[in-house]
Amino acid sequence: MSPRERNHPALETCPAGVLAPGPTESASAIEHQAALDATVFRREQEANELVLELEAGELRLRRRAD
Repeated sequence: MSPRERNHPALETCPAGVLAPGPTESASAIEHQAALDATVFRREQEANELVLELEAGELRLRRRAD
């Protein structure tokens, strides 16, 4: 970074929470409960492991790669 860039106010840093605060604890709990309520659990003959991933409000099933 050049001295000119270092002095530019647009390049100042700030805590990430100021720009995009994360969900509150209760909002996160509600989202997780809603995901569990919407999940259909079923048995599969060859499944030894099921991994559910929740990212950005989207629930995905990840299967173990053999």
